[in-house]
Amino acid sequence: MITLDEGHVLAVVPNDDYSKAIGKNGVNVDLASKLCEVEIEIKKASEYEQELQEKELAKIEIKDVKGIKPALKKMLVAKGYTNVLTVLKAPVEELKFLLKLDDEGVEQLLAVLAPEEKAKDGE
Repeated sequence: MITLDEGHVLAVVPNDDYSKAIGKNGVNVDLASKLCEVEIEIKKASEYEQELQEKELAKIEIKDVKGIKPALKKMLVAKGYTNVLTVLKAPVEELKFLLKLDDEGVEQLLAVLAPEEKAKDGE
């Protein structure tokens, strides 16, 4: 359990156990909340991990990213893309139009910014 604020906690559960934790029509989480006298929010582990990753990406400023030409960095910031997350969440067509990039240019930009995925098979 993670305390979000007084009277509100977050329970992160394995994806497979999410429906059990919530219960039919939310009855399990409601009962647990009443018994513990706190509001319990339940999230799937995968959703929580994605939120953490996005928070980290939002902290990385475009100006600090290596592998992007200075002119493109300047244009990204001028167009409002100040951190890695804003670029990764932007539609490809928008990036192409606003940054005057072709498909290859956008692919290269996203390849530099995209977080490396953990190998799922070796775990």
